[in-house]
Amino acid sequence: AAAVAGSGGVGVSQPWQRMAAIAGTSGVTPLGVQGVLAALRRAVLRPGAWPEQVCSMMRQWGEERRMTPQRQVITPEDVEAAIPLFLKSTGAAATAPAAAAPPPVQAAPIAADTTPARAAAAAPVQPPAPTP
Repeated sequence: AAAVAGSGGVGVSQPWQRMAAIAGTSGVTPLGVQGVLAALRRAVLRPGAWPEQVCSMMRQWGEERRMTPQRQVITPEDVEAAIPLFLKSTGAAATAPAAAAPPPVQAAPIAADTTPARAAAAAPVQPPAPTP
C-alpha cells in the first residue's frame, strides 16, 4: 500500500483511509451515537440486509475509524452505544459481536416421478446391440 503525502508515512490503501490520513484531526468530529443510529437504520433498509449483518458492518467501520464525507469519524464507542438502541427499535434481540446468520430454510424432499416416460428418460443409456 502506498503512503499518502502528509500522512506521516502511514500506509493506506482504501479511499476512506486516505481521507483520514490527509484530514489529520483538524475539523474532524465524531459521528456520535445518533449519527450511527441513523446510519444503522438506513443500512437495514437495503434489500437482504439483516440487523445482525448491519451491526457487524458498523462495528468493523468503527474499529477502522471510517470517516464520512462530512468529516465525521465513526468510533467504536458510538457504535457500541447505538447498537442496543437500534436492535430495540427493530425488535431484534441483542446479539454478540459475531452474530449468527439466519438459519437455512429446509426444503421438503422432491418425490420421484414414476411415470413411464420419466423413468425411461432417467434410465442409464445402453449402447446399441451389435448387429451380426
